[in-house]
Amino acid sequence: MPSYIDIIGEWEELSSSPVTVTDTWLVYPGILDGNLLKLRFSTDWAAWNHPTGYRSFAWLRTCYENANTNEKLDLVTPARRIYPKQEEMLIQIASIPETDNVPGLLKRLELRRIRQRYPTPKLSSGELLNYDSSSVITLDWQISIDYLK
Repeated sequence: MPSYIDIIGEWEELSSSPVTVTDTWLVYPGILDGNLLKLRFSTDWAAWNHPTGYRSFAWLRTCYENANTNEKLDLVTPARRIYPKQEEMLIQIASIPETDNVPGLLKRLELRRIRQRYPTPKLSSGELLNYDSSSVITLDWQISIDYLK
């Protein structure tokens, strides 16, 4: 994957294009080789700032897999919430210390979107918009993740 340098250091892109976060756990493309991440979000920011449906956040966690078999292992770190925003975000992610420098162990990221039910969007008249579960609209968004080498 491409890399670039900024004032902090050299960053490696995990994916060549942004990934849409879904309601099920999604393994983010690319192998992670660092713990400091730079997150960039993209969406329709006008609709995000004036919602006609639910916004969402995501759970982000580290998972591990066997490099020889590509089998996902039952090793995951605690998930943390990330909220889409227009500015780049730097976060330090957790890792399992016993897994550092273990040959044949790959570290990846997993994401899952969670609908944020509050604040409930308002109509232009100022009344709260009333949703039932069959008419829920959730604004889609994408994420790009880089790590510090």
